[in-house]
Amino acid sequence: MRDNFGIINLDELLLYDLNEIKEYKLYSFNYQEKKYFFKAVSKMDKLYNELIGEALAKKVHLPCAHYDLAEFNNTIGVYSENIFKPNDKYFSMENILKAYFGKTCNLSIKNNLEDIWIAIDNYYQNTSIKKTLMTEITDLFIFDILIGNPDRHIENYGICENEDTIHLSKIIDNENMLSPISIVSAGYSISIDESDYFCSEDNLNYNYNTISKFLYYSSREYLNVLEKRLDLISENEIENILQSIEERLNAPIIPNIRNNIKNRFEKNYSMIFNTITSYKNSNKIKTLKNISN
Repeated sequence: MRDNFGIINLDELLLYDLNEIKEYKLYSFNYQEKKYFFKAVSKMDKLYNELIGEALAKKVHLPCAHYDLAEFNNTIGVYSENIFKPNDKYFSMENILKAYFGKTCNLSIKNNLEDIWIAIDNYYQNTSIKKTLMTEITDLFIFDILIGNPDRHIENYGICENEDTIHLSKIIDNENMLSPISIVSAGYSISIDESDYFCSEDNLNYNYNTISKFLYYSSREYLNVLEKRLDLISENEIENILQSIEERLNAPIIPNIRNNIKNRFEKNYSMIFNTITSYKNSNKIKTLKNISN
């Protein structure tokens, strides 16, 4: 049963067969022969972020864990079903990068499209698999731009293999989306190359825009993709997502959190739109100069 905020109480379900995963601040439990995870929300203003991230991931055809609001032992958070099937093998991006760059390397610096491509090119032999994985990882990078997520670190995404397919695993851990680091300064954990790496907001270059660099080095196709997907975080689209979540929860989203979500998406939309416009205008100027010469 849900309470007035749409939150499911898990206390009775978690009396038995409960395991704490301290490293990730998670609890795992089994229910009706399925494995689930519960994690506390770090701040109340992030309560709905996993649900919003899931909804947006579906719109861009990125597989994502299914989340719901829950409470356990007087702690508010979310729970989700295990994203892996019995025969799946999971390799985190940390493991993929480590296989090529070694254990002594600062692998966090290697969490960029350039080095990821090098590592995947070394890890897999099949050209089709390589292209598929890099397309999916680039889609994930664009997704993080849309949701303003600076927290796609090398431990929380990776590759899933089974007897049928090799693909990017279902995405998890979108709780820190709509961060000022991303929506104001375009800072993301996945970057373009090593020079874009930042370990905290303190050393983020506020005069530099990762999106501009991505567009500069990418084919025009990705400019078109980003422009098209930007509409998914327009005011009307976000309102539709919030309403669908309220219907699912059978409860209103807490008003001040709702307003904050809409305001932050509006800021992110404006930042991305202005970056695209500036990039396109700079290219027009370069083209005109080349013609005149």
